[in-house]
Amino acid sequence: PWLKGNFSFGAEYIDSRRNDDFFNPEHLLNDNQLVLDERNAGIYAQTAQRLGKVTLQLGLRYEHIESRYHEFGKFIPEQSKTYNKVLPSATLVLPIGKNMLQLSYSRKYKRPLYSQLSSSIYYVNRYLYQSGNPLLKSEYSHNISANYRFGQFMIMANYGLTDGKIISEISQYGDNSNITLLRK
Repeated sequence: PWLKGNFSFGAEYIDSRRNDDFFNPEHLLNDNQLVLDERNAGIYAQTAQRLGKVTLQLGLRYEHIESRYHEFGKFIPEQSKTYNKVLPSATLVLPIGKNMLQLSYSRKYKRPLYSQLSSSIYYVNRYLYQSGNPLLKSEYSHNISANYRFGQFMIMANYGLTDGKIISEISQYGDNSNITLLRK
């Protein structure tokens, strides 16, 4: 409990290591040995306060992430990443007579998956190869919503803005027009 509501906070730490070993005895594609070491530390705080009939929720999350990329045992600085992100959220709930209005905002991000960051080309089938892109950046989204409830009915409006969308790109692989390369 805190003031006229509640307060919560916490922290988390994750340490992970991923090894990707790809060996192709037929030599259709290059062999590769990738190691990705990642440390992720996050802290958050959130409060919900009642101000008369109005409820206000505020949240804040901070993340520090270090990803270290190694190929064949060699550190690759241009493919290694450090993230320092502040992610706020807020919700305001207002009673209007017997009805209710809720306004919300949140900022989120989605980091590329390990497989999307790999520069290796993987064999999917004889017509399709797949590769990632080590230069991908995080995808950010800003979400705003308004909900109005009256009786048994609700009107919802949402707006989202996404920066740095991660998309798939398809191209011909080398000189062979029968093989397609799928890449992020």
